[in-house]
Amino acid sequence: MDKFSTSFIADNTADNGDYAGETLDMSMKQDWKDQTVYSVGVEYKATDRLALRGGASFSTNPCLTSISIRSFRPSSRTTTPVDSATA
Repeated sequence: MDKFSTSFIADNTADNGDYAGETLDMSMKQDWKDQTVYSVGVEYKATDRLALRGGASFSTNPCLTSISIRSFRPSSRTTTPVDSATA
């Protein structure tokens, strides 16, 4: 998937400020990378009714280090960069 796009109408409430009742279109670039995952697990049957399990999983991160979210209104365009490390 190259990008994720959606459109919705914001609730017509004061909490939505200038966006109240507006149709909002949003598109996010999805520049995903392949992910490599290594997993290992063990189980020890301590008794007939008790099994102890443990494991670990290590993987690379397929997400971008930063993304840009764009929201478009009929009267203006706003671009808000978001750093995924703090989001």
